Amino acid sequence: MKQFTIVCIISLLSINLKAQTWCPPEATWYYGMTDGYTKFFYTSDTIINSIQCKKIASYYEWHYGPMHYFGNGANQYTYSQTGVTYLYNNQSGHNQFDTLFNINAQIGDKWKITYVMDSVCADSFKQITVLNKGNKIINGIPLKWLYIKHYRFPLVNYITDTVIENMGFSSAFYFHPIMYCSGVDEATHDGLRCYSDSTFGSYIRNPLMPCDFTISTDEMYHNINFSLYPNPSNDNLTITVSDNKKLDYYEIINITGKIIDKVIINDKTFKVETKNLREGIYLVRIIGNNSVMGTKRFSVIH
Repeated sequence: MKQFTIVCIISLLSINLKAQTWCPPEATWYYGMTDGYTKFFYTSDTIINSIQCKKIASYYEWHYGPMHYFGNGANQYTYSQTGVTYLYNNQSGHNQFDTLFNINAQIGDKWKITYVMDSVCADSFKQITVLNKGNKIINGIPLKWLYIKHYRFPLVNYITDTVIENMGFSSAFYFHPIMYCSGVDEATHDGLRCYSDSTFGSYIRNPLMPCDFTISTDEMYHNINFSLYPNPSNDNLTITVSDNKKLDYYEIINITGKIIDKVIINDKTFKVETKNLREGIYLVRIIGNNSVMGTKRFSVIH
């Protein structure tokens, strides 16, 4: 009996060690379309209305034609309790916490996120309805999910989405309740690209879309012509730039959007060592005059 109790305790500890909590240290979300992204990331704990909350900062970067926009967005404040995650709403004088999602909700359950938007959209609240629910395992951790639809009132159209426990909305919704409207927020509405934190690891929704990069737009609006070969690469990648514009350095970026190498450029033709890179897809980004001059994708196969 004693041995059985010890085994049970060890099992429970193992489960708890793998349990996922809302917004732990290093929690980071990337949302965005191919022409831009918004990064949300945990920064600190704070107190609002006597409630201990997580402060989440944001940074956006997107392209519109040849124009490049970037900067810091508004901070978000959130907390979770017994499966319900709340988002602080202080727009237009509100001072309340709205239910962002309830991961323990049942099919048919509903909740509202109340807010006042600008005159372009004139929405007043968003109603969310649970259509289905279930469980899935990601990174060895069992997580609940909800399949929901949300209406934008006073409009009658709705959008479906998936909520994953402790990650949040997957495709059509993110922390900031302002969406599908004018301005920078427009670039963040194509869904979750990546999520990571200190205990969970990384969840990459689309391996071909790096978390914090805009592949198609940078390739479409590059300022220089250059080629790279062989692609796929094994030991070395040769890059030749055919333009005479000033080049400063190149960056190698992995599939999670992390810059893993940065090297000064001294010639129009140069080699990039790939023998120490893991097999997979990468980006090479060429920088000149403090701006992105061009980007191409390549793969490494050993």
